[in-house]
Amino acid sequence: MFKRTLYYTSLAITSIGLCACAPNPASLFPIKEGEAISLVKTVVTMDGKRESGFKVQCVAGFEDTSGEKIKAIRDKETLYYLMKTPAGEIDVALLACLANKTFYNKLRTYELKDLSFVAEAGKINYAGDLAVDWQTSKFNIGDFIGVGGFYVGDKQNGAVKIQVSEDLEAAREFLKKKELPIEGLVIQKVDFKEHHLLTQ
Repeated sequence: MFKRTLYYTSLAITSIGLCACAPNPASLFPIKEGEAISLVKTVVTMDGKRESGFKVQCVAGFEDTSGEKIKAIRDKETLYYLMKTPAGEIDVALLACLANKTFYNKLRTYELKDLSFVAEAGKINYAGDLAVDWQTSKFNIGDFIGVGGFYVGDKQNGAVKIQVSEDLEAAREFLKKKELPIEGLVIQKVDFKEHHLLTQ
């Protein structure tokens, strides 16, 4: 658990520096037999402030059912995640956010536990847009050195509510603007499984 949290926390801490050098989404193509492309959008509002620019940086961690971490490419402008995986169930496993305050950096992590969808092979699977409202825990002494939320938990790190919506046309437009080699691939909407944090 510690290594898993460290991995996603490091992504949040370094995400500011990665903005200008994110991998090219075209590197995910072509896909082989048994592979799938998935597309998910996440927008996190942390303590009333929407992630953007330098003030609030967030990352979502994706895993397959075996717990293997999935490398996802995020578009900083639209906040879409694009990933290539074997077909099957994909978990949005964990959120990590870093808020830059005046005198300290507020880091928080949150394990989502079984927030998942199924990616179908040979297709582009758009799972939807996740709007995350995260009321995090209050300041603690560890925030002075950026480790105040360096553990996974729900009660310890605040309360999360997630609303899922869909805009398939916007997802198609995103893929089109990126000029990705998707000719012949079906772009389909797939649904998240029922989850206690998820509302429509």
